[in-house]
Amino acid sequence: MGAWEYPLWGLGGGIAAEAVRWYNIRYELYKGRPLWATGGGYWVITGVMTLIGAGLVYMHQSSGVEMNPVLAANLGASAPTILSTLLKTAPMAQDVEPQAPLGSPGGRTGPEPGGDPSSDQS
Repeated sequence: MGAWEYPLWGLGGGIAAEAVRWYNIRYELYKGRPLWATGGGYWVITGVMTLIGAGLVYMHQSSGVEMNPVLAANLGASAPTILSTLLKTAPMAQDVEPQAPLGSPGGRTGPEPGGDPSSDQS
């Protein structure tokens, strides 16, 4: 297989995952399409996620992972879950307390020269 074929399998996996989503809500469709599916934003995000799935396959392939169509399709279908997990576990910048640089006004001053930093001087 050519190098471009595996990302296409990944893209197909992402499309298949979306088809399963619609298959699972098929009995509710007699009421009309869900409100979230009527806007263009949903379909843009869906398209972006399927392209990201193809990109994940390409990244794996470029890293030397031996690919096959089943693995590529699985990676493509799993892209939203993989990204959600990564974003939930990655520390966010807003979770870190900002600190003034060492020696700046209002910042930490550090230990006195020649002093013992472990001793309590209060």
